[in-house]
Amino acid sequence: MSEQFYFLTHTPEQAAKWDDIARTDPERVCETLDVGFETKTTNRWGDSAQDVYPCYEATGKLAREGTAEWHRLLDVGVAEKLCDGVLQARVYVPPLPGMSEERQREAMRQVRSGHFVALDAICHAVCSVSKTPNESERKFLRTLKQRWPEMMKHLWDSPQNALRPESSHAIERAVVAKIVARLTHADPSVMSMIDADFDMTLPLLTRYFIHATEERDTLYLLECITCLTTPIVDKDLIKHRKLHPLPKTWLSRMMGGSTPPRKIFDRCGVHLTQTMKKEEDARMIMDFIITLLQLVNDQGPEFANDLRQSASLWTNMFIFMRRAAERKIEPGDKAAGARAKRAAANVIGLTANWMHSCFFQSPDQLKVFVELCIRADFFNALDATVPRVVATEGVTQQLTRIIFCLDSLLSKDPSTSPLFKGQLPRPRTFHALLIHAYIDPRTRSLRTPSEFVRTGQVRRDAKGLPAVGSNFFDESCWQMWHALEKRVKSGGVCARRVCDERATARCSKCGQAQYCGQDCQKKDWKEHKIMCGVIIHDEVPNSGGLHRVTIPGINAPPVGG
Repeated sequence: MSEQFYFLTHTPEQAAKWDDIARTDPERVCETLDVGFETKTTNRWGDSAQDVYPCYEATGKLAREGTAEWHRLLDVGVAEKLCDGVLQARVYVPPLPGMSEERQREAMRQVRSGHFVALDAICHAVCSVSKTPNESERKFLRTLKQRWPEMMKHLWDSPQNALRPESSHAIERAVVAKIVARLTHADPSVMSMIDADFDMTLPLLTRYFIHATEERDTLYLLECITCLTTPIVDKDLIKHRKLHPLPKTWLSRMMGGSTPPRKIFDRCGVHLTQTMKKEEDARMIMDFIITLLQLVNDQGPEFANDLRQSASLWTNMFIFMRRAAERKIEPGDKAAGARAKRAAANVIGLTANWMHSCFFQSPDQLKVFVELCIRADFFNALDATVPRVVATEGVTQQLTRIIFCLDSLLSKDPSTSPLFKGQLPRPRTFHALLIHAYIDPRTRSLRTPSEFVRTGQVRRDAKGLPAVGSNFFDESCWQMWHALEKRVKSGGVCARRVCDERATARCSKCGQAQYCGQDCQKKDWKEHKIMCGVIIHDEVPNSGGLHRVTIPGINAPPVGG
């Protein structure tokens, strides 16, 4: 771990001196900001480079207060000086006596970028703008808006230390996001400028998001990018987006800040499970991922393979899904439970969407994507998640889409079967889907046989899709899962998931599960006992593919028989 350096830019006496000067002599402040950090020149008051830092700090303090003294500074043009400071300031660490070259380099890595002190003052100024700006504040906003594109381009071209991983630089990235958020709130017309292809705000924010290392900079950047893309809180920004829809180049400009494009997907995965410590913050990252994936679908099919091949994104999403499903909820807190289940269900839905997109649009990529999902521990994540979220709206529909893609892959390309070795069967998942098919969601009681096995007629809408309330996906999901397991694990083979030896014995209790020996049977009992005694009979004639099922202790006679 590198040594932490503390930089003394000025003394307390200098700070007190400039606090007084900033309140009483605005012209001197502006001229001192013109001196610069590295020059040997002085102004007419004799102020030198050593006075610049305390002058900026005093200016920022006044900006934060938003008092009459600050407005006097605005009237003499301090806004222009602050913008100049962003463009002109450089990283500078004066060499100290006895400091080795290595320590000098370490100091240079930790010191904040030269433009930060000016940006910090601008941030305080934007945050202090009143709801109904006066003339001084309107002048400040006009100046900032006029100088904005060149400042953003400069920060892009000359990042200085803003992209470094040291903790001291997190605030550098956060301050830009905070300025953008407050500036667009104070003047929504700034959104039109940010929407323009020439503006570098969006690529810069994306670059900063990718390099974010802490919660504070990640959250500020995430909230800012989300607000620019799909505002949901600020009424003025929502109105602006309705009048000025998202530009068609939005995603490609965002990707301009991600080199290579896959990096933004990788970092989203890292932020989702590693950077964010709080549940609500992780959900914000998940919401951003959903927005980003929708943008890829709508605006950037050329980035689809980068998305599908991001192991970091999918691995961390499956970790998030599992955590959400397993989260301990306080008794009676139904809202928290619903949020957790919905968060887990969202990941299942995203997986289904992108597996489906592979199947229909890039069939050559389906095997690659499925292999990535398996390596990312998808089946283990499902095993932990499905029993807890199966009743959540839409889950069985999305799982049916996933199973369809997996089964199609296996049927069209039998050489892919080794991918599934050691992954199936999954008694927990199968049992959850099976039992869910028997439970009436209205009464939470078991369906009667006549309700479950009908005539095979499924109500459909005008598009030929199963009508809402038909329970089509509930009734078909477990059967498709059963068929997938049979395709992967054929009869006559040991039922234990990780064994493919020839079966020589059966479970003495149910007579259904087959094993290669007692060792595998004992090791598999923890999982097999979930399904022990369940019998999936042949299809019911004229039922549309439905099976008779026997579940010990629940439905003694075969269902439908």
